[in-house]
Amino acid sequence: MEQRNDLILREIEKLGLLLKKLIKNIHNVDSKEIETEINQTNEVLTSEFDLPLSSIIKLNNDELLEKISNLHESHIEKLAELLHEVIKKMNQENKDYGLNRKELTKKAILLIDYIDSNSTTFSIDRMHLKNSLQLQTDVF
Repeated sequence: MEQRNDLILREIEKLGLLLKKLIKNIHNVDSKEIETEINQTNEVLTSEFDLPLSSIIKLNNDELLEKISNLHESHIEKLAELLHEVIKKMNQENKDYGLNRKELTKKAILLIDYIDSNSTTFSIDRMHLKNSLQLQTDVF
């Protein structure tokens, strides 16, 4: 039983590190490579979570919440951070890269609200992330 728990914890950690790497890659990418990096991020999200950016946008709120309900809380939070980074890059370049910026922003806020309602821990970082995303919605 202990080995099984260790394996699960390692998988959670591995996926968390993967999401952190995706966030870092999007954050650090230069303007010439943004579209390529978004496409690579999309491929990883599809293969690891079966959740490409296009699905995040197209799913209605209930479908998205059902899809993420099996994810670890830390992964959902990192996914929201990743969406935030993608949105920031889209805003910096004033280009949508085939994604709906407004819907992506709404979905990122939805993820944060989901975490807040299901977590026993208050997070100032989550609060700041949500505030930043809400300011983005004022831009549209």
